[in-house]
Amino acid sequence: MKKILISYIWSISNIGDMAITPGLLALLKKYFPKNPLAALSMFPAGAEGYKVTANFFHKSYPDLEVSANPYLPASADFDPSNPLQPNVEIAAVKILSEAYGPDIMREYELGIISETQAEEINDFIINKLTAALIPVLEKENPSYIKTLKETALIIYNSGTVLNFGRGEPFAEDKIQDIPGCRVFWRIAFIRMLPLITADYFDIPFAVPAHSYDALDYPVNILIHKLLSKAVLIGTRDPDSRLNLEKCGLDIKKIKFRPDSTFFYPLRDRDGAEAFCRKHSLENKNFLCLIIRTSIQGYINVQREQYHMLVMRYFIELWTAKTGIKILLCPEVRREIKPMKELIFNRLSESARDKCVYMDNFWTTELAVSVYEKARIVVSMDMHSVILALSVGTPVLLPVFPEAGIKAAMLRSLGLEDWLFNIDHLSPRELFTAAENINNNFCYAEKMVKKAMDVINKLADNTMKILKKYV
Repeated sequence: MKKILISYIWSISNIGDMAITPGLLALLKKYFPKNPLAALSMFPAGAEGYKVTANFFHKSYPDLEVSANPYLPASADFDPSNPLQPNVEIAAVKILSEAYGPDIMREYELGIISETQAEEINDFIINKLTAALIPVLEKENPSYIKTLKETALIIYNSGTVLNFGRGEPFAEDKIQDIPGCRVFWRIAFIRMLPLITADYFDIPFAVPAHSYDALDYPVNILIHKLLSKAVLIGTRDPDSRLNLEKCGLDIKKIKFRPDSTFFYPLRDRDGAEAFCRKHSLENKNFLCLIIRTSIQGYINVQREQYHMLVMRYFIELWTAKTGIKILLCPEVRREIKPMKELIFNRLSESARDKCVYMDNFWTTELAVSVYEKARIVVSMDMHSVILALSVGTPVLLPVFPEAGIKAAMLRSLGLEDWLFNIDHLSPRELFTAAENINNNFCYAEKMVKKAMDVINKLADNTMKILKKYV
């Protein structure tokens, strides 16, 4: 029985990214119970991220074959989501640089390359790169070559990582621009390599639940060439379908398909019960509130100040008028300190008395189990919204546009009344939305159930299509 290979296991720094792969594994174990499962970490063997990832999955999924990123040097402590890296030599990039020269490579990245030259490079990437890369992989990662030969299907994990553009050329003195900067070869290109390799080995591959915020020239041409070979393309939101259509892909073949986080299976209900008891959080009688600040990039401090003002005044209104407690909790590890400095410390004494500030990070299984007990989850980050919906809890998503078009999935689920642009949102509007859920709670729960029925049907359809290729 041939394997199904997942590419990639994502970040270890937030509860959302850590939920994506277990959610996909839950679906694969249900629909492909006899097929061995394997997964690639996005981190190389020498990175701390790989060690943490491997330890978690070896403990929780002992039958899963977890491998380090085979496209990065094993000795490198490299995070392929951050441009501020040591100058690690990446074999695939070196091959292209030797073929075309660093100046042409940079012109490609900046989007100022001629169409003729861009077409030549894209053709090389799709049709010739893997053949040139095979000797390196055979020498440094022979087990990966063996895995590929044993693989029936590659599934690209849910995410927003095949993007390119929507930012300025990377400069080390513009740290705040990193998440949207035009770094292709050391970030997006590395993420594409498993799909490029799959095509060379004639392995069917699927990209069932992705978001595409930006596909700038000339990567839009490369994406068209690459995804045209996929056996299934799905997007997590309606706008991504339109962006792929602009790349020349047939929109009729691209369907809305759910992020695998919806199917995250792990729970820590005993831990949630103990946590809530310790902090006097009554079942279905407290809110969870999650912020997103400039520490994650995209926005400046001025916009952050307004966003945090909205959230603080919402807390003041909610606690004063309802008396219902609020748990201030993180989706991303780095947001723990900003939550204290920008939210908790600036509340009135009466509002602080009704809030529980989490000063430590938590596991995804504890988070989702607490969300299950909450009355509403108010989150500026998307994956807490997904996790909450998955356990039947109503949500509010006040988000800024640069956080990603994946937020638009709420429109596809009939939950658009719970989606807000926080740049144009008043605290009173957010409070009114929460009050409507609170006062019509049974109806809100029915809305969540209806949305999850759609999600489950779409997932069933997705897996049945993939069965044709295994």
